[in-house]
Amino acid sequence: MLYLPDAAGGGTHKRPAGLLVTGWSDGAIRVFDLTRWTMVATLMGHNGPVLAITEVNGKILSTGADMTANEWDPASWTITRSFR
Repeated sequence: MLYLPDAAGGGTHKRPAGLLVTGWSDGAIRVFDLTRWTMVATLMGHNGPVLAITEVNGKILSTGADMTANEWDPASWTITRSFR
């Protein structure tokens, strides 16, 4: 899981603002809006379980059991680079 706080600094102690990016065993990465408590995106970039997610220099990096690492652009939720 990866928490991306809202750049505007909204939210409260009981209800944070921002996005929660989660990796799943089906290879999907699901993005949840914590302000509205809704899923806003499902990203398919791995052919096996997602093992790790992190943020580096404004990009999201994910690794999977399929031996790939993907770099995601959070503005469009598309893969910008993929490594095997």
